[in-house]
Amino acid sequence: MMTFFTTFATSDLEGCLKAYEAAEKSTVDSANKKPDLYYNRANVYKYYENFQEAIDGYKKAIALDPQLPGQDQIDNINRFVTKLAKLVATRNGIKGKKLAKLASVIPENCQIKNSKRVELDELENGENKDTFLVGVTVSPVTRPESVPVSFIVMDKKNNMFVVSIYDVVSSLREYIKIGDVIYVNRPNLSRKSVNEFKERVYPCVTVSNPVNISVNGNALPKEAFAKPSVRVETFSTAVTKEGKLTNSN
Repeated sequence: MMTFFTTFATSDLEGCLKAYEAAEKSTVDSANKKPDLYYNRANVYKYYENFQEAIDGYKKAIALDPQLPGQDQIDNINRFVTKLAKLVATRNGIKGKKLAKLASVIPENCQIKNSKRVELDELENGENKDTFLVGVTVSPVTRPESVPVSFIVMDKKNNMFVVSIYDVVSSLREYIKIGDVIYVNRPNLSRKSVNEFKERVYPCVTVSNPVNISVNGNALPKEAFAKPSVRVETFSTAVTKEGKLTNSN
């Protein structure tokens, strides 16, 4: 049974969400009672890291069809969020000299035209226009899905946060290495959590357009940008086709 159809283009997924919302509001009795509608929309929310909305959707889906693997998805989200929140809160277990060494590679002075440099604790929730954030890559984030591509990053004040990058190929995880300096223009900040574990919260900077990120002062290579590529997921299999990167640094 096919449950999810998407491309790497976030604009396509925005269209999917609007279609799902329209179907849910439909006056046709059966339209808003289809479990696949809630399950597929929950998949989109999970892709966008709107985790509680995803959980709510999976709950609606399995209430209508208990055979759907919605509870597995909920459990996976809860584990992912709580584990990542703990890693960020504990600075990924890095202490002392190693922490100082990582922080030392972040440049004291750098500029982006018409933008002000800020640290994580200076950001407002949402998009921060005319600003940029600089940090060092601490660790890639392991997740079952190929996108978004995420990293734990630390700023000059030793604040740790997650950077999630969309519309890129999954091999960007191998291209960006621990110790690389990441520059994020117009950082979009949110706090990720789930209702069941409200004490587990982590800050996340979302990069919807990969032109707004650079590594070691260089723009991402063209191979990093994902071409719209069909991804079909079933309950048992997932098939993707994407490019590969090699880091020349």
